[in-house]
Amino acid sequence: MGGEGFPHFVIMDEDGTVLTSFYPKGVADIEKARTASESSDYLKAKKAFRANPDDSKLQEEFFKKAFELIPGDLLLKEASSLVEAGKLSEEIAQKIKSKLAESKIGEVFQGISEHFQGKQPSRDEVLAYLGPKMYELYQQGFIPSEQSAVAVDYWYCLFSEAEKQKNVKAFEEGVEAVKKVLGGNSNPQVAQLLKEIEDRLTNLKK
Repeated sequence: MGGEGFPHFVIMDEDGTVLTSFYPKGVADIEKARTASESSDYLKAKKAFRANPDDSKLQEEFFKKAFELIPGDLLLKEASSLVEAGKLSEEIAQKIKSKLAESKIGEVFQGISEHFQGKQPSRDEVLAYLGPKMYELYQQGFIPSEQSAVAVDYWYCLFSEAEKQKNVKAFEEGVEAVKKVLGGNSNPQVAQLLKEIEDRLTNLKK
C-alpha cells in the first residue's frame, strides 16, 4: 500500500504449489516467468503421472520433482491416498510413508502437554504414553528415515512397547536404525545409550 518497491509475484499451479517467486521489473518479466513455469519439468511430470498414476516410472519422476518443490503438507495430501490405496511402487511408497511418519510423530509429540494437562510428567510416564503410539505407527508401516530429526526419539520411545509385546524384530530394526544415526558419534552419552539398547535387545532375546 503506497510502497515504492517492485511488487513480489508468486506463480502457482492449480493445487497451490509455488512454481516460482520473483520481483518483476515489468510485464515482460512476468510473461517470461509464466511461460517458464508452464513448461516446467514438475508440471510435465505431474500431468503425466495423474494421467497414469499406476505407472511406476511416472510415479518416480513425479515424486522426485515433488520432493524438491512441494511443501510437506501439500506433498502428503497428494500422496497419502495413493499410499493407502497401494497404487505406488514400494520404493516411492516407503519414501512417502517416511514423510508421513514425520508428520504423524510430530502430532503425537504435540499432544504430550494436552495429555498430561500441564502436569510435569516423569520420563517413565512420557515413555508409557508415547511407546504404544509409536509402536502403532510402526505396525502401520510409518517409519521415519534415518535422516529424520525424529528418528532416534521415535525408536527409543518404541523400544519400551516392543519389549512389552516381545517383538524382537521391531527392537532389532530400531537398534540398527539408531546405530546408523549415532554410530559415528564419540560422545560418551551416545555410547552409553547404544550399550543400553543393545543390552535390552539381548535380554529380550532370552
